[in-house]
Amino acid sequence: MAPATIVSEEPVNGCSHAATEPPQAKQMAAETLTAPLPNPSLVVTADHRLKAEEAPIYAPKKGEALVHVKATGVCGSDIHFWKTGKIGTLVFEGDCIIGHEAAGVVVRCGEGVSNLRPGDRVAIEPGVPCGECFLCTEGRYNLCEDVRFAGVYPYHGTIQRYKCHPAKWLHKLPDNISYAEGALLEPLSVAMHGIRTAGLALGVGSVVCGAGPIGLIALAAARASGAHPLVITDVEPSRLAFAKTLVPSAVTYRVDPALGAEGNGRAIRRLFGDDEYSAPRTVLECTGVESSICTAAFTARRGGVVMVIGVGREVMNNLPFMHLSLAEIKLEFINRYRDTWPAGIACLSSGILDLKSLISHTFPLEKAVDALTLASDYRNGSIKVQIGNPNYDVTYNSSTTEYSVWTDGYYKRATPVVKAKIYPRERMLEVGHAGNRYDNTVPKLFASQVLMALWEEKGNMAPSQLASLQVTGVINEETVAAAQVAMAEKDSDPLTITENDTEAWAAMVDSPFGKLAVRVANAAGKSISSIAMERFFSFVAVQHIKFNYT
Repeated sequence: MAPATIVSEEPVNGCSHAATEPPQAKQMAAETLTAPLPNPSLVVTADHRLKAEEAPIYAPKKGEALVHVKATGVCGSDIHFWKTGKIGTLVFEGDCIIGHEAAGVVVRCGEGVSNLRPGDRVAIEPGVPCGECFLCTEGRYNLCEDVRFAGVYPYHGTIQRYKCHPAKWLHKLPDNISYAEGALLEPLSVAMHGIRTAGLALGVGSVVCGAGPIGLIALAAARASGAHPLVITDVEPSRLAFAKTLVPSAVTYRVDPALGAEGNGRAIRRLFGDDEYSAPRTVLECTGVESSICTAAFTARRGGVVMVIGVGREVMNNLPFMHLSLAEIKLEFINRYRDTWPAGIACLSSGILDLKSLISHTFPLEKAVDALTLASDYRNGSIKVQIGNPNYDVTYNSSTTEYSVWTDGYYKRATPVVKAKIYPRERMLEVGHAGNRYDNTVPKLFASQVLMALWEEKGNMAPSQLASLQVTGVINEETVAAAQVAMAEKDSDPLTITENDTEAWAAMVDSPFGKLAVRVANAAGKSISSIAMERFFSFVAVQHIKFNYT
């Protein structure tokens, strides 16, 4: 695990960062510091390839903060840029790091930043407008022509570990919103802007077209807004089934391609009643697919609104213009969002909206290519795929309570193999009781603290009962078996840490996994030797390295 270097200035176009290129001379002369983890990133190239690449870490400029990105959601636009290289006039003319649905923790503030400090948990609003044009001064900054939007060429996005961003566009997260939920604020903002613009009303029916991530969030937000009754449509039964679990009061409708847009529109309207007044006043179209927009047009009641939230083709030639005209149905559109983050944070923090179940897959940063590949095929059953490890906090301040773990021999590293923040026991119990919410992207040291808390709570259970305390996919049977072998055998590999190396031995025994190993040994009625301890500990360290936890 090589240390990463922070340089003082980002290239002008924001995209010259290939690991094989030497830094600019002015960067070489800049003040540098070593970050505890490298900065892998996911790049989309101009010729439609995905490329995992080490990126430099730029020191925050005036008004900026450096954020350790903990979670980034995969958006359909990321996949579209990868597959086609463009969305409308937005064209990938060169390599660019993608990603824009993100949350993380501030690790460094640039000059003049007074609203944030290191350690603040934040959600990233990815669009940075010019602040000077008439649209910005009117408050409609989402329409600014000079917006710098993260993850859209030439502005690097958030599928990287460290990213600088203007502090003005970083929104503090309360403690009860996780990083993973914080990364959902961006798609929630899209849905909220559409709902605000469409004017959903209490007790008035609405339809959501499309049960993808945006459609599902729009459905949940529409229900929270008081719109009723609600219908959600899709062609995929599994997505409709999930929508029903998310909002049980919603009615699902599977679109039948054989009926055409008008036929499906009539069928959906019948779910609301037989007369025109009962027909849905608002349709939130969340797919951007032409046939779905046409269906939405035939679904809305006369004088109603079709709000197109989804992003579709540049030109659509088959919209029912005359029907929309004669029925005075407003066909409206939105461009991203504005002034939605505070309201979105309030909705998540208060429990008005609970969107955690939308996160179907989480990948470590180093497996970002796999994340995009899975998300690009609906047959894989994903809803919202996220990249990162929001449960692992790297501590940057040496004065805080932390463990820096070093091993020697085969596992020698220039930097600590693991830096783990020590969490309160109450937090560990909370995580432990959550069970299989945590998969194998949870760092082993974090997991050991979970096990220790549960172990104490249940009265120091015997090793044979350890399985009942396992956090699914984190400390598995292989790990337990390795610990038991370590207690029973001596490792033939040359080891340099022994009881005579007082400082190293003390650090190892006092580490979270060292404590756990001692507990296992004591419960088994065995003493634990330095060799057994190192074998047990090295197994854990090697798992950390193998999975490349963020």
